[in-house]
Amino acid sequence: MERRGIEIRLNTRIQGATADGAILSDEARIPTRTLVAAVGSAPNRLLDSVPGVKDRRGRVVTDENLAVPEHPGIWAVGDCAAIPDVRKGGTCPPTAQYALREAKHVARNILASIKGETLRPFSYRSLGIFVPLGRFSAAAEVLGRKVSGLPAWWLYRTYYLSQLPRLERKLKVVIDWTLELFFRRDIVRMDITRSEGVSRARYGAEEAIFIEGSLARNLDIILDGKVKISRQQGGQEMEEATLGPGEYFGERSLLRGGRHSASTRAITTVDLMIMNGTDVAAIAASSTLFGELFEGVLEKRLSSGDTTAPSEGQGAG
Repeated sequence: MERRGIEIRLNTRIQGATADGAILSDEARIPTRTLVAAVGSAPNRLLDSVPGVKDRRGRVVTDENLAVPEHPGIWAVGDCAAIPDVRKGGTCPPTAQYALREAKHVARNILASIKGETLRPFSYRSLGIFVPLGRFSAAAEVLGRKVSGLPAWWLYRTYYLSQLPRLERKLKVVIDWTLELFFRRDIVRMDITRSEGVSRARYGAEEAIFIEGSLARNLDIILDGKVKISRQQGGQEMEEATLGPGEYFGERSLLRGGRHSASTRAITTVDLMIMNGTDVAAIAASSTLFGELFEGVLEKRLSSGDTTAPSEGQGAG
């Protein structure tokens, strides 16, 4: 991966992220507008109400038979269980390869428990690990042997294909992979729409949230921190208002103009709740209550001669 130009930082965490960069645990800052997070699995919150000892990650601790000690009738497998690895020590990794075997094994042990037979400890040796690195390249460890490059990529795809159910699906995947050998992936097929109408964002101090004249797309509600609203007048930036938690901005341009009539910049680190502009407009148009609320606030600001009132909007906390 390093030979491919990827910089790897060990023992380093992302402490925070804004629209313009990521802040690491060592206070280093990486300027970027793209953040891809590979987040590990976490136990389900339902485990809080399940009896049994939990490990530091919140998983239920089992014995080697996949049963919860001191609580007969309770069994645990998969991501929610801390299962002893009788081969290597420690606990079994939360991977599908292990979980599939654990599920079959616990079913046999439950049946043995009902029949009064002896339970068998769970023991499994991993067949291997595959890490795809892009076109025709991968890294792998198969039966204790390390493989990389094209052979690892071929092994990864072969194993993946063998695990797919139904011949129909296998054929579809083979055809898709074959076409990729000659043609790049068609981005038209990718869904790049927003998955949620409400999201959250964080901006660092002095970072611009939006600039005067840019397209108005969202209604922003301040959860924490402060922002300032300013406008260009005679070639100079004139500050019009300061907003804090519970206040909002962006609704005037969103509902009336289409473009922001002022700029908004974070004074401190700011956490925002962002409502999609299409959803806000739909609510204002379909709900008399919300429509009158927005119209009343807008008319009050437009008719007021108070230059300290933010032209972008200021909701009462």
